Amino acid sequence: MLSIDFFGFADAGENVLLLPDGRIVVGGLARNSVDGYGVARINP
Repeated sequence: MLSIDFFGFADAGENVLLLPDGRIVVGGLARNSVDGYGVARINP
């Protein structure tokens, strides 16, 4: 399990991509004082 917190508010992963080399890309809602979009790449 992995938890990523962008700004300290409730965030939500909405899109997941598994790359051929095993890396994972996650994108979704990243809340601050306004709603934004966050992207994270995880290297296993």
